[in-house]
This record gives sequence, structure tokens and C-alpha cells, in this order.
Amino acid sequence: KTRIETIMRQLARWYGIDIVYSGKVKDHFTGTISKQVGIEKVFRMLELTGAVQFSLSGSKVTVRPSAE
Repeated sequence: KTRIETIMRQLARWYGIDIVYSGKVKDHFTGTISKQVGIEKVFRMLELTGAVQFSLSGSKVTVRPSAE
């Protein structure tokens, strides 16, 4: 199980994005993501967990917990 901060650090390196957090995502994630998958698809996959949401503005990504 991996924290969102660890996942986002890896994605920042792969895709050259800047990460900003708005709130604390408490869930942990399990899975494999290929470098060849587009960043939008990665975000959609993570959002399908119901634990996290993303906003993209240029190269800045805001990560926040999903509304309960």
C-alpha cells in the first residue's frame, strides 16, 4: 500500500508536473501504472477509487481528498 504523496512524487518526475495538496488524503493505494499511460488516464484511475480528486492547470496539479 502506497501513500498518495509517494505516487505523486513519481508522477511529477515522469510527467514534469508540479504538485499542490489541498487537504489530506488518508487512503493508501495499490496497483501498477505504466509510464506509457497518459497523465489524464492515471488521474481518472486514481479518482475511481473514490479517495482522491485532481485539478489540472497547466503543469500544476492540485490533489485533494474526495468529498464524502
